[in-house]
Amino acid sequence: MIIFEGETEERSLPVFARAYWNCEPDSLGISLVSASGSGNILPFVQFAQGINIPWVELSDGDPAGQVTVSSICGKIPEGKTDGTQPNLFVLPGQANFEEYLCPGYEAEIANAVDEIEEIPGYIENEYIRKRHGQKKKGKKEPPELRDYKSEGGFQQAVLDYLLENKVKVAQPVAEAIVGLPKPRNIPDVLLQLFKRVDELLNRAPKAKEAEHAVQTD
Repeated sequence: MIIFEGETEERSLPVFARAYWNCEPDSLGISLVSASGSGNILPFVQFAQGINIPWVELSDGDPAGQVTVSSICGKIPEGKTDGTQPNLFVLPGQANFEEYLCPGYEAEIANAVDEIEEIPGYIENEYIRKRHGQKKKGKKEPPELRDYKSEGGFQQAVLDYLLENKVKVAQPVAEAIVGLPKPRNIPDVLLQLFKRVDELLNRAPKAKEAEHAVQTD
């Protein structure tokens, strides 16, 4: 069982999983389960533990995700006092899933957005043009303004688009990424998570990785 937090993962993880295993995960007995929020993950882990189902869990790196990891480590037998557990995977840099994907995949995301919106160069020609200088969402005073013209502005615009269009964009973006050459076709944290699943199911990760390379080259 692969347990995760939210709607972006619900639409994108199956795409990455199919790219890794070269088949539907459920054909291998692997279920992808959304907990619909970090606060709901622990009961799923405890359920899996209780009926001896192998499990892994993916959390955002934000404070809520860190609390989830600490809670799981404190309430399952394999949890360690240093807050680690081999079946827990946390996105680095306090990132949510969108923030994790954006650095390094901006071009692929932008290309996917072009197809979704059916406008070439949509992020730069439409999104940035219309939203640069607008107020950011939130209640800060004085209000912050969107800045897409300074260094890093394009990446920020791509991220903002992702965050505003999670449901619409998650699967097309994942499909664009898995079309890249190995090893970039599966983000590293997900690759390590899938390898851990192989270990739990005694699927010989090294042999599986060789098969993955053949299928994706």
